[in-house]
Amino acid sequence: MKGMGEYTKHFKMMGLIVLVFLLSACQTSQQTPSQKQDNIEPNTNTKILVLYFSMPEDEANNTSDSNAQASIVVRNNTVYGNVESVANIIHETMGGDIIEIETNQTYPLDHEKLVEVVSQEKEAQARPELTQNFNFLNTYDTIFLGYPIWWYDLPMPLYSLLEQVDLSGITIIPFTVHGGSGFSTTQETLQTLQPEATISNQGFSLSRNNMLQAKDSVEDWLNATFNLGASS
Repeated sequence: MKGMGEYTKHFKMMGLIVLVFLLSACQTSQQTPSQKQDNIEPNTNTKILVLYFSMPEDEANNTSDSNAQASIVVRNNTVYGNVESVANIIHETMGGDIIEIETNQTYPLDHEKLVEVVSQEKEAQARPELTQNFNFLNTYDTIFLGYPIWWYDLPMPLYSLLEQVDLSGITIIPFTVHGGSGFSTTQETLQTLQPEATISNQGFSLSRNNMLQAKDSVEDWLNATFNLGASS
């Protein structure tokens, strides 16, 4: 009987060791997926929005496929603002939803007149009224946010938007078409306006002088940033 008791005790000890080993293996397998890299990775479960403000200037004077000096692109007899054109390329590549930020105020299409109006808005710190409510933005995981650079700053309609919504926990990826200033200080401004959002430092900026190469440039940026080639 004593021998049988020792055998039973030994058997229980071996079972306990096996159980501990199995639990450790399960914990290791559960932890592995949460170890993410710093690079932005494509995720089929991510809800994406391409949100943009664009102004197609000098519409009546444009006759070419792309006017480098004005904020306009014409394709198939359809007029697009430069930022709108880039937004469409992002949307075609990444999917998700796409929405234009529009104001009740009508901006002049003539470049010189627009510059004057924008200068007055900036001096007055105006907040143009938007045509819709954007409280639904917190339902997205990632927002590509596009805008032109007006007087080295965000357009005033972007302030109207970002001061009335809470984008906490959302990744914002800025993109812009500019006349030589790049992003200027707008990325920092975005972080100030939305301190609990993640403002990506891997945004996209394109000179308006290079709009003829916009499609290739945007697709190259998206492929490099989101490893799209590796995921296909």
